Amino acid sequence: MSKKASIPKKNAEHLAKLTNLTLSDDELALYSKQLGETIDYIDNLNELNTKNVQATSHSTAITNVTFEDGTPSVRTLTQQEALKGANHTSSDYFAVNRIIA
Repeated sequence: MSKKASIPKKNAEHLAKLTNLTLSDDELALYSKQLGETIDYIDNLNELNTKNVQATSHSTAITNVTFEDGTPSVRTLTQQEALKGANHTSSDYFAVNRIIA
């Protein structure tokens, strides 16, 4: 583990530019240090023995809760049910006030 605890100022400036942030020199120094500490902390993972660990994309078993295309869902509303609670409708659509002139 490197224990640098900061990233080069030019890298922090580059990140600030990519994120469209204007940072003072003090802020750049602070964020350089914080990012370096974060990277060093994450680098601890390199010390773990993961040789017999099964690769996963999620830490918990997740199943797809969506429906195949064309499969009707008991959770869907008919158009009339959806429009029932609307304040204003027009030709079977929601009607809203114009917000752009």
